[in-house]
Amino acid sequence: IGFSAFCGCSGLAELTIPGKRNVYVRIVGPDGAVLSGGADSIMEFEGDMISYSAEREVDYDNKDLDVSVFFNYDGITSGLYKVEVYMDGYHIGEAELALR
Repeated sequence: IGFSAFCGCSGLAELTIPGKRNVYVRIVGPDGAVLSGGADSIMEFEGDMISYSAEREVDYDNKDLDVSVFFNYDGITSGLYKVEVYMDGYHIGEAELALR
């Protein structure tokens, strides 16, 4: 089973300069655990090292940007999942997804 996270990155022009950036997605399961992309899937956020589920490199040119990030994971169960999106050390969005 896989997740596809879609992020419309906008309003970031004041926060960063153009260039290659990594967009990180954290998927938090119904039990509160992050669905990890592996032992190397760690990023820094507000001074802490946190795990993430998937990442994608984008070429950000200070314009609104549509980004799709894909994540495959075995063991997905029904319940409420939280999807958090990060770029350049900023938490830039989140959503919740209910699976039956």
